[in-house]
Amino acid sequence: MPESFDADLNNAAFLCCVTPVKGFFDNATISKLKIKPAESIGHYKDQNHLSFELMTTATRNVKVYAGTDHEIIIPAAFMGELRLVDSRINTLQHLSKKNDVDVIYSHQLVTMGTWGELNERLYLSYRYGKYVEPSKDLILGNTPIEYKVYYQIMAQQISEDEWRQLPIEEVLYR
Repeated sequence: MPESFDADLNNAAFLCCVTPVKGFFDNATISKLKIKPAESIGHYKDQNHLSFELMTTATRNVKVYAGTDHEIIIPAAFMGELRLVDSRINTLQHLSKKNDVDVIYSHQLVTMGTWGELNERLYLSYRYGKYVEPSKDLILGNTPIEYKVYYQIMAQQISEDEWRQLPIEEVLYR
């Protein structure tokens, strides 16, 4: 008799591939599904991604919504030069935020997800109907007010209780 699965990843489109930190699994409410893994993710693994050239000597703050009541300061955020990398993180191209916008928007940023940040990013992706990367949008100067909670999480300016009390759209429960 064939095994029954709640989800067959061979028939699912990939939204993104993010490495979550242990805290994501410790703190997030997760339902365990019986999942049939995707048999081949080579097409995903072979894609190029965006990464930062890390700098160890400089730190800086990034202001989001500068000069408004919503202003948030994210310490030491988005350091280094943005670059296009292969699956082994070898640099293929150094990118200019001004001249390579199309390349930047067409590739996923290699990041790790913490529980609040990753959950908020997944919620925003659901809300917009596409994969969103608020960090990448901030780098390019696109900061919709709908990203505010994400940036508060990044700046550690929202408590777990505040985050859990945020209203969630009714559509998530239909």
